[in-house]
Amino acid sequence: MTIYKNMIQLMNDFLAAPIQTDTTEKFCNQYMDMFYDHSNKLENEVSSQCFDIFDDINWLCDSYEPEQSIQNSDPYCIDEMELRDKLTAFVNQLKEHGLYV
Repeated sequence: MTIYKNMIQLMNDFLAAPIQTDTTEKFCNQYMDMFYDHSNKLENEVSSQCFDIFDDINWLCDSYEPEQSIQNSDPYCIDEMELRDKLTAFVNQLKEHGLYV
């Protein structure tokens, strides 16, 4: 399976899972690891517009913060609901570019 299909499958599995802090942290860590480990391959598999979306998702995962007190003090931190909403929008953008698992 290609890298982008693995990454999309990871996103779809996460979005289908129940809302839990542990699940979200695990997803974010797995996604960021996969993106950093395979970004060169990914860049060769997809268009530059799609690669930019995958990169935006990476930054989105990096912005996730489970602690409410930290979210309140740092305007760049997002909670799980915001992460899920934005991730859904990015997945829809990838589908518009023809990438779907």
